[in-house]
Amino acid sequence: MMHRVTALVAFCCFALLVACSGNDPIVVEMVAVDSFTFQPDTLTLPANTSVEISLGNTGSLQHNWVLLTADHDILRASRDDALNGAASPDLAGGESATFQITTPADPGDYLYVCTIPGHAVAGMVGNLTISPP
Repeated sequence: MMHRVTALVAFCCFALLVACSGNDPIVVEMVAVDSFTFQPDTLTLPANTSVEISLGNTGSLQHNWVLLTADHDILRASRDDALNGAASPDLAGGESATFQITTPADPGDYLYVCTIPGHAVAGMVGNLTISPP
């Protein structure tokens, strides 16, 4: 009887692991505010992973979210510079958007910025650390 219970528990644990290891994206909730910050302003995510970002603009100014390499000149950045197309639409105050990105394949440090003129220089920059898969 004990072997059956152990086998049943092992099977249930295995089934749970399989169910949890699907290809569902990681979900990240972010907020852009008029104090020229992202919340959170630091993220750590695994390499080459599908991520769903839900960005809410709780302020009254327009904001966006654009992923860049760490050495990119943030003062000259635009949505066209987004790494692998990882960017949100421009959001007016009170708007929100959900968008999908695939994290970079190379572990290391990256930046996410608001490319609305003047926002990055005012501090609307976040740090993304990509960890090995």
